[in-house]
Amino acid sequence: MNRVLVVFLLIPGMLMANGTRPFVLARDSVTKGGFVALEELGLAVTCSPAAEARTKVVVTSAETPVRDRALVLRYCVPCERPADFVHTHFPRTPVPVGYRKKDYPAQLAWGDKARGSSVLASAVPLVGVSTKGASAGLALGVEMTCFAICRLGYDAARNALYAECDLGLAPECPKAEYTFVSFPFAADDGFRGAWERYMELHPEAFKVRLKDQGTWIAESSPSAIPNWRDFGFRIHQGFGYHGCDKGRSKANEAAFAEDDANGILSFRYTSSSNWDLSIPTNRPNDMVSARAVAAERAARGDRMAQAWAECCFHDERGEPSSVFFNEHWLRGVALNLNAEPDLPVKMTPYVAKGNSKEELDGRYSRPFPQGLDGEFVDSASGFGLQSFDYNRAHYAHMKDAPLCFDHETGRVAIYKAASTRAYIRRLADEVHARGRLMMVNDCAGLYHFYAPYADVLGIETMSFDLATGAYRQKKDHIVLQYRLLAGRKPYCIFQNSNFERMTDEMFEWFMARCIAYGIFPSFFSTVQCKSKYTRFFANPEWRERVRPLYRKYFPTAKAVAEAGWEPVNRTLCSAEPDVVTVEQFGRPGRACYVTVLNPGDAPARATLRPSHGFAAASAYADLISGVSVPVGEPFDLRPHELRVLRLDGNL
Repeated sequence: MNRVLVVFLLIPGMLMANGTRPFVLARDSVTKGGFVALEELGLAVTCSPAAEARTKVVVTSAETPVRDRALVLRYCVPCERPADFVHTHFPRTPVPVGYRKKDYPAQLAWGDKARGSSVLASAVPLVGVSTKGASAGLALGVEMTCFAICRLGYDAARNALYAECDLGLAPECPKAEYTFVSFPFAADDGFRGAWERYMELHPEAFKVRLKDQGTWIAESSPSAIPNWRDFGFRIHQGFGYHGCDKGRSKANEAAFAEDDANGILSFRYTSSSNWDLSIPTNRPNDMVSARAVAAERAARGDRMAQAWAECCFHDERGEPSSVFFNEHWLRGVALNLNAEPDLPVKMTPYVAKGNSKEELDGRYSRPFPQGLDGEFVDSASGFGLQSFDYNRAHYAHMKDAPLCFDHETGRVAIYKAASTRAYIRRLADEVHARGRLMMVNDCAGLYHFYAPYADVLGIETMSFDLATGAYRQKKDHIVLQYRLLAGRKPYCIFQNSNFERMTDEMFEWFMARCIAYGIFPSFFSTVQCKSKYTRFFANPEWRERVRPLYRKYFPTAKAVAEAGWEPVNRTLCSAEPDVVTVEQFGRPGRACYVTVLNPGDAPARATLRPSHGFAAASAYADLISGVSVPVGEPFDLRPHELRVLRLDGNL
């Protein structure tokens, strides 16, 4: 075994124990051993200071020859004193150390979604700890742009914060790099104070490029809707479906001109790594037919077929990753492609979907905001297809995204999100260089590394239980995660549902909950509806049901979102009960708003008190109802009721 070099450097500003340094451990996921020094596993590591509050960690296989390794890397930052509290994005209050079996933040499953993997990873790339009576806590996180599937928490036995990363090494890719951030934060501000500092350390990732914000609509023509301004349409998605249309057809040009005249932004549609291949009904719906149809299309110059021939995902058997359908929307196969733009092949999915320099220059030849205004990337989370690429020809070309591994088999592979991130990052760089905008749909879950490149973040949801007919809202920690990853950037949500069965109350509950977090609510696809319409705003009956709600809520939604979310509420805080959520938008010194939501099914009484020494007035007007809300006195909230209070002046 080669000699291993291990270097640990002190990071300025860390609240660590005297004489201690950050340290790195690892364990072999296949042998299921414990965490040990890396040299015991045949690995070398270097830790070196990077930008402010950051440390770059490089792990390299020291074995000869290099073999496939499925590893869990643990980067540890010792604390000055044993921690009493762990600060995570959920629950909203600090968690006493030892309260839960594992002191992780809220977690989500990752791995092979097609098999329903239950392996967990942190939903937000930051965790903090503090001790009783201390003014400062210590936070540890992953760089916002760093590709890492990780778990963050506090190890009480070692008295250290840690970030665990699932890492694969292989002969084609024997090295991995990660960047971690660690810094002090005001303990009284809890996780919110830590996240505020995290945002300050990532100014480009949280930069707000779209100041004039509004509602998201797909495919339908906004101006074809009578009095469309009631709905506040600002983002129009649906041009150049799957990249086959270069965005310059006469129909698109007319739509662009229409949107330009109405102050609506036009976004071109692609998905990064999926390809739906239709198979004629006179052929069997199987892989033999799929290969033949793809080859025929490639010979005719179909770029997606050409890209699939060289960039397709392999499954564990070395076969193309695929899911077959026999539905009205696809009789054929959904195929997976590696979307890394720099794969050394003749045709990549990135170029096949219309993103060559010549095509980008052509699409964006006019000054902003004339013509097409940006790119929309759909299905960023993968849309249920296989999550791992076992095509070893791709391993060496994943740039700065380390390999991962399947926890169930221990096999090293490329995680699909790594190639999706590469596609999104390259396209964002191109459109930003041309003064345009980027929108990413399904920008949530574990994939914090998509958010830095998106100017508008989106997701689709369903709040209606088709089986029971009950309203099923997203939980607080899920919607809060959307807001955390976006920072002050606009976030939009599509409701996909059985709109025939949703009640007027349910429509209002959905809209109120979105606005409480500064999110723009909208509606899109039907689910199990008898109507001939498949898109919400194309149906006059449905859109007229929500028009009064948009007239009631949209002006407030726009004001709140554009004021910009503040992680720490420094104006009014909720004293009771915990079920009521309170968020601040805008900073003292200009228009400032506080949203107060009762998300429960039962009435609640809330009391708002000044926080952080804020000299409050006796009452504030609610923009929704127009009723004054007293400060320091209890007031009633109906189930799912939203209040939005405006605070003006030099606070």
